[in-house]
Amino acid sequence: MLVAQTETGQKITLLERYSYDYYQALKETKFYCPICKGKLILKVGVKNIAHFAHEPQSSCACEYERETPYHLEGKKGLYRWLEKQTKVKMEEYLPSISQRPDLFLPASHIAIEFQCSALSLEALRKRNKGYYRLNVTPLWILSAKRFRRNTKGSLKVSYNEWKFLQPPVSHSSPYLLYYCPNFSRFTIVSDIIAFSPTSVFATVSYYSTASLSLHSLFHPRYSKASFFVPWVIKKGEWRMKYALYPKNPYAPLLKLLYTNHIPPSHFPSEAGLPVKSGYFIESHSCVWQLYILLDHFLPQKRNCIIHYETILKQFKRRIQSRHVKLRELPMITKGSFEDALKEYLRLLSTVGFITEIETNCFLINRMWTTMPIHKHPIDGDYQIMNKLQLKQQKG
Repeated sequence: MLVAQTETGQKITLLERYSYDYYQALKETKFYCPICKGKLILKVGVKNIAHFAHEPQSSCACEYERETPYHLEGKKGLYRWLEKQTKVKMEEYLPSISQRPDLFLPASHIAIEFQCSALSLEALRKRNKGYYRLNVTPLWILSAKRFRRNTKGSLKVSYNEWKFLQPPVSHSSPYLLYYCPNFSRFTIVSDIIAFSPTSVFATVSYYSTASLSLHSLFHPRYSKASFFVPWVIKKGEWRMKYALYPKNPYAPLLKLLYTNHIPPSHFPSEAGLPVKSGYFIESHSCVWQLYILLDHFLPQKRNCIIHYETILKQFKRRIQSRHVKLRELPMITKGSFEDALKEYLRLLSTVGFITEIETNCFLINRMWTTMPIHKHPIDGDYQIMNKLQLKQQKG
C-alpha cells in the first residue's frame, strides 16, 4: 500500500522518494488503514521502496495481494503519468462495493488495476462485477514482465493473461495492455490472432508515457504487421509433432483422420487458417478447423450443399464432447465463438473451397488441398496462404 491515515485522519501518500533518515523519523507516527482502520506498518528498506503493510493476521477486505516493489513502482509511475492529464486518486476505496482499485479517475469513471500476479477467473469476475455496478470501466494493465515473444514472430499469451483481454474501443479487435515502470513504457498487443491455446500472432506497439495520453491509450495508432510466412512455418512445425505426444490430447481427432485415411502430418491445408475472431476458441486453430472440415467437407461431398445451422449444431456437439474448448474471456461481452465459425467459412470461400449461394447456405466447390505423402505438406499451406494474402492486398 502507498496510502495511509494518521491518528488525526490526515492522508499520507508515499509517492516521492525521501532519505532513509526521513522514513525512520516518520516511523514514530502511527498509521492506519483508510479502509479497515487497522494498524499499518511503514516498511522501509535499502533496496525496496517505502510502503505500508497491514500487521500479521490482518483481515482487511481490500488486501488482495502481496505487492512487490515492481507493482508499487508501477502504481506510482501510472499516477504521475495520469495526474498531468486528469484528476486521479491513488488506492481510492469504493465502500459500496468494498473495492480499492490501484488508481481511480472520478471524472471519467475509470478504475485502473496494474496486475502483476496471477488472479483467478472467479476473483476477476467479482471485481469487474463490482465496478460495473457503479458504472465504472475497469482497465486492466498487465506487468510488462509477462510480455514474451516466441521464436519466429509469434507471442506467448498465458492462460492467465487471456482473462485480461480488453474489449475493443477504436480497435478492430480486443487487445492486451502492458506497462513497464522501469522504462515508463506501454506495450499494446492488438490484432490478436490465436494460433494455439497460448501462442498468437499480433501487432505489437510500444509507447513511452511521454508520447501517450489516456485518450490515445484507448485509441492508439498502430500499423499491421504481416505474419503469413511465420504462420505457415509454425503450422508446418506443428504438423510434424502433434501426433507424437504421449497420452495424446488429440486422440479423437487422430482417430477421425485415420478413419478417413489421412496421415496426421498431411491434413488438409484449409485447416489452420488465421481467423481474427478465433480468440473465442481455446483449442488449437488447426484442431477446431479440422473438425469442421472432417465433419462436413469430405471429398465425396463435392458439389453438395451444406447449411450453417448444420455446421453450428455439430460444432456444439464437439464442444460438449470436449473435443473443442472455448476460451473464457470475462472482459469481452460482445460476440461469441460463432463469429469465428462464420469468419472461417468466409476464408474458405476466399480460397475458392466453398461458395455462399444463399445466406448461410454453401456449395462445396472442390476437394480440399492435400500434398502427396512424398511431398512436404507445407507446400499446400503456402498455396492457400498466398490466396489469402492476395485477397488482403486487393482489399
